[in-house]
Amino acid sequence: MCRPQLPRRRRARGTGREREVLRNVAQGRGNKEIGTDLIISESTVKYHLRNILDKLHLENRGQVIAYATRRGLDATRRPTIDRIQSALTFDDPMPL
Repeated sequence: MCRPQLPRRRRARGTGREREVLRNVAQGRGNKEIGTDLIISESTVKYHLRNILDKLHLENRGQVIAYATRRGLDATRRPTIDRIQSALTFDDPMPL
């Protein structure tokens, strides 16, 4: 008897700007400060943060920070582009 094939889960990828916002949020920066540094409005930062929350199936900024810390994007060390890209490859959301 053959097992039915389950559909493969699509990988949601964060955009470059979402990666930048995630890195800054992980470093404890506020929306206004992130916007100023990235030369985007505070509303645009909130838009990217909402996309990150949706893609990671998280509910708030604190969970985003915890997720980023587990993925090596915490404020205690400078994140590399590889860590940022892997953190925004959303195969399986990390458990809370």
